[in-house]
Amino acid sequence: MIKNKAHNIRGSMKLVFDCYLKDNNLEPTCYSLEENELNPLTGYLTDTTGGSYGEYLKFLKKSLDILNDDEKDIDISSNSWGVNVFDTYVEIYFLYDENNENYKLKMNKFAFSSIINEWILFLQEKGFDTNPIQD
Repeated sequence: MIKNKAHNIRGSMKLVFDCYLKDNNLEPTCYSLEENELNPLTGYLTDTTGGSYGEYLKFLKKSLDILNDDEKDIDISSNSWGVNVFDTYVEIYFLYDENNENYKLKMNKFAFSSIINEWILFLQEKGFDTNPIQD
């Protein structure tokens, strides 16, 4: 495993960017050290939208631009995770179980933007901007 960066969110929760081998291909992942269950933030970050990593990075960059430009009513949801954007915070929720409070996360919008930016930089640093997604 290639350990990279840890980010503190939700108080003391640490988010780790990492890679692992799957069928002889390096795959990116991120996870919380404290939580073993499905986490809305890590779920959103690792939902590659079904295309290449290049397309996925374009999606993340566009989402980041929307957040940084304070645009309203523009959807930055992934395939499985919805994101409601408010003035100072975002709410991430699981699209297939929207009422389940365990699959919702409300966090500061600036922190969310910063983590997306760090995730993009991590993916680029590891060369995923040129690699296809492996099934």
